[in-house]
Amino acid sequence: MKKKNLVLLLLFPFVVALLGIVSINLTFNLIDNDILDIRWDYKDTEAFKVNEEFKLEATGVNQNKYPAGAGNQLVWSVQNKDANDATKYAEIIQKSNGDYYLKTLEVGEVTITCANQKGNVSKKFSAIIYENGVILANPVIKGSQNNIDSMIYYGEYDLVNQQKQKAEIAYQIETIPVELQSLLKIKDCSDNITFSLSDETIQVHDAGQAYVTLGYEDTSLANDVTIQFMVVDEGVNVYTYQDLLYCTNQSEEGEIVVLRKSFESIENALDSSGNKVENNIEVFGTYHQNSDTYDFAKEVYRFETTYNQEYIQQWNEFASTHSDYQPITNEAIVALHIQKDFYGNGYTLNFHNLTYPYDEKQVTDSSGNTQYVPALREDNLFRGPLPFYSLGDPNNMPLITALGQDNIGMYVHGNQITINDVYVKNCDFGNNLANLDYVGTVMEIDGDGITVQNSRLSNGKNVLRSFSSMDLLIDNCLLSYSRNFLIMTGANEYEKIQDNQQKTFSLLDQSTINTTIQEFLNRDSTSNVMGNTILNQYLQANFNDIESIKQALLSIQEALNDTQLVQNQYKGSMEIRDTYFYTSGIASIALESLFNGPYLYSNAPSIIGDLFAAANEAFTKPIVPLEPSNISGISYPVMVKLTGKTTFYDYKRTDQLDISGLISENLSSWANSMDYDVHIDIDDIFPLKSLLYQAANTYLYDTIEEEQTYQYINVPIAYYGGGTNLSVVDSSELITKDHLTNEVRVNLLDNYLQLPPGEGTIQIVKNMILKTVTVVTGFEPFKFILLDGKDGYLFNETPQISDLIENAKGDLQ
Repeated sequence: MKKKNLVLLLLFPFVVALLGIVSINLTFNLIDNDILDIRWDYKDTEAFKVNEEFKLEATGVNQNKYPAGAGNQLVWSVQNKDANDATKYAEIIQKSNGDYYLKTLEVGEVTITCANQKGNVSKKFSAIIYENGVILANPVIKGSQNNIDSMIYYGEYDLVNQQKQKAEIAYQIETIPVELQSLLKIKDCSDNITFSLSDETIQVHDAGQAYVTLGYEDTSLANDVTIQFMVVDEGVNVYTYQDLLYCTNQSEEGEIVVLRKSFESIENALDSSGNKVENNIEVFGTYHQNSDTYDFAKEVYRFETTYNQEYIQQWNEFASTHSDYQPITNEAIVALHIQKDFYGNGYTLNFHNLTYPYDEKQVTDSSGNTQYVPALREDNLFRGPLPFYSLGDPNNMPLITALGQDNIGMYVHGNQITINDVYVKNCDFGNNLANLDYVGTVMEIDGDGITVQNSRLSNGKNVLRSFSSMDLLIDNCLLSYSRNFLIMTGANEYEKIQDNQQKTFSLLDQSTINTTIQEFLNRDSTSNVMGNTILNQYLQANFNDIESIKQALLSIQEALNDTQLVQNQYKGSMEIRDTYFYTSGIASIALESLFNGPYLYSNAPSIIGDLFAAANEAFTKPIVPLEPSNISGISYPVMVKLTGKTTFYDYKRTDQLDISGLISENLSSWANSMDYDVHIDIDDIFPLKSLLYQAANTYLYDTIEEEQTYQYINVPIAYYGGGTNLSVVDSSELITKDHLTNEVRVNLLDNYLQLPPGEGTIQIVKNMILKTVTVVTGFEPFKFILLDGKDGYLFNETPQISDLIENAKGDLQ
């Protein structure tokens, strides 16, 4: 049989398989998801008479179809308002039926908190314990009751008909007994506000610390009460979705945002009758119930990707002259474009209505359980990351795609911006991290001197991304629930490969040759000793001496990675201070460098193109219509500094670490369609997991669950990218630095050099497929820093919201 016909025979079942594949993620690494929120009827401040008991009532909010996992029963606690006051004003008691009660003991002020048992979801209100009488002052629109920063912020301005005017704040004043309200007087008031007792409204005049004290002339009737808050200079109070757009996407230079409500999904914001569940929650988006559609297409912010887009440009040039193919966008889509300071007051921004797939499919997992898999609808704007590189048609099931910049929830764009005390999540995703594939990055940093503090960021493909941003400070934050990484950082800048630079290359006979990169990696070269031949022999396992071909391949990579151009020239830096990491799909922090393999430079080894060229002739539309070249280079490094109480609560079972969100591939479908006796999946093609476990086995935690032994791994740091990664992590000022391991290296090249050619043509082709990723990524090892978990340090522990609150108090002292 002729070689071409054999190749076509091999490829035919793969093409048939591709035509029948539905793009649904069927990865079921399920997690114990948490309650979404806590609901109750308590105002920001409540009054309780001394020496009595009061039943405490609250309800945990579950996402539809996804009841919360273990550790989500509600528990109550009480603390004194003044942490330095040792008086016991109240206590929480639990009755035999499980109900919680507040027992008041002395006249004073306390904070009452309801949280899940894990402590990572909570809500609080203030309580005044009184004997004779009490004065209560509550804002008409409730606070978030979820703030980390104890300071409450209001903007200097409200928006009225899209015009800024000095802010007014409506309060509700109550007295016990009620007949004493007529005796209330304003006892003190700051110069920058006025307060009207008759209509219970504060009028803002200027920025700064504001307060008003109310009381009776006869102080024995009740203690005075003081309303106090900070008025943000030039800040704009945001009460509606239109306010939010006015200050962000629709503003050329941006406005200082002061959130005064949460913005939520339809499910979380409205009850079954379509009414708002709380007066401090709005729907994120403009929703049309009759058509089940939103107006996001004309509301979102778009910008040209700041990441490498060489592939996109080459593909679009190709598509412009080939009518069978469509161009791809080079734009990222943003829910909110932030250009100035942002004060969250503990409120929530949930972009679910924009980011999450609108359809779902009901499927059965391997255990026979029903699972709900999100599926994109035509009008979904968030459809996954832009490609950095695709082999195949990027619009139609490409064989492999390395991912570039993703769509974004909150895009922080500018210099010297502070984001304070906001809870940002891109969606509610159920109990499967794979459901986060399309929802984008939660927060992207693009600027210098930006601070993100006292905030919670969660539920994204990656949670926070910062590329080419200097002096970023992440202070006292909680980052949780990512498909891949909780923080991804790197540099947009890179040095292109110098075609005509002379380099020394190792040959298979252990001799060397001095020539240009362009000449040595010319895929059309007829030489039997140059780079293309060496790379073809590597893919086909057609070599005798492993060490000789290894040195030859590494010399190619060294030529592609001219480290002298970028060494110690940091294009991004961040300090991560007193911040907690919880539940990533892979690792807490990734420091990325570009893939920089020879195939991205010159399409060598040529056997890849030859294989697809033969197949292309048999079909009206080629499988691989374009092989882009010279699209990568060597990335500039970044610096990450870990300080203070930063902690990694990021254990995962080794069989549940899931790298399938890193590279989108259909090669496994191709290979498996040829011969079902030999299975290939992403972990064969990109075997980081198994090699990491081998290298890091002494740092894993062993435990027995349901009479089976499992191992758990915690990966704080991953140096990601097959090109040289010169980025640096400094943990010298980290309190828990002794629990971090030294670098653990994973070398894909060593693994594949041991792979035999295979028996039979089909097995040969499959083994070639396994190696194709390395000629794209490059041959440099991947590096990891682990948490030494052999003794169970932090295993099964959860970050506490109460710790964030205490840290914030410390910052104010």
